[in-house]
Amino acid sequence: MYDLMASRSCVAVLSLMASGCVTTNFTQPVASFQQSINSSSASLGTYFTQLNTLERDIYFEELATDPQLDLAAINKDGKRTAFGGKYFSADAIKARMDALALLGTYAQRLADLAGSDPGTQFATNVNALGTSLSSLDKTFTHLATASGGKPAQDPVAAQYAGPISDLIGTIGKMYLEGQRDKAIAEAVNHGSPKVDVILNLLEADLTAVVVPLVNADLKYQEGLDVQDYNHRRAKLTTEQRSALLVTIGQRADAYDAAVAANPAGLIQSIRTANAALVKYANAPKSPHNLSEFLSALQTLAQSAQDIADDVNKIEAVR
Repeated sequence: MYDLMASRSCVAVLSLMASGCVTTNFTQPVASFQQSINSSSASLGTYFTQLNTLERDIYFEELATDPQLDLAAINKDGKRTAFGGKYFSADAIKARMDALALLGTYAQRLADLAGSDPGTQFATNVNALGTSLSSLDKTFTHLATASGGKPAQDPVAAQYAGPISDLIGTIGKMYLEGQRDKAIAEAVNHGSPKVDVILNLLEADLTAVVVPLVNADLKYQEGLDVQDYNHRRAKLTTEQRSALLVTIGQRADAYDAAVAANPAGLIQSIRTANAALVKYANAPKSPHNLSEFLSALQTLAQSAQDIADDVNKIEAVR
């Protein structure tokens, strides 16, 4: 279950402001940003994994009701079935989850930079990201490349490769040369535009494909539940009908939660917090400027928690 760590962190920073203990460094607000990014990444990543899971469940239910259907990962026309990952292959989903992880790493490196002592030499390189993230741009390029006369696995993937490569480079170049605030501002100014591009691509995937299909799949399953109950109710005991109705009610709650959820709104909150970070990094570190940044962080933390709650409801009926 997701927690309120990011929200509590923002509250703690606001408490320091109220007591007049505002410092000129970035440590606490950037740490809050990083925590919210990680929480958001976990929730958004679940949306991508849920899509294939729901599609696969429906496919299996169709197989169960029709003994003439063959179980297959690839149809005769060469297209993936829901068993093989109809809309996103396992590799495509992992790449997008790694893109979310990269945003968290970017925020983590900013937090590390903010928490270091002025004058301390601070350096890292791409190897610190690990093999998976350091080569993520190449993974997206591969997904977007056609081979063997077959179309590309993931045509949209090509749009991810450039900004991800640039963000990897920015993370690898974060350093201190005696001026911590200047180093952070440079890192933010270079990295934030790439973060926005990646967010735009993730938002497009969510709004155009993932969210509509997740909602449709949950609604379809709800319809199957109703049919199943009406078909079997006469043969069930009172206890069995009650238990089945509880399950149907839980799935209905999951559908309502999915419809009410707004993952695109969460991405907008990340985008707003990222813009506030850029503004704060380049402005005098006054209580007013810090207050604006923290306000955006609070909105992000609340959005992340709301989506996490909705995701938990959907997962509870899995």
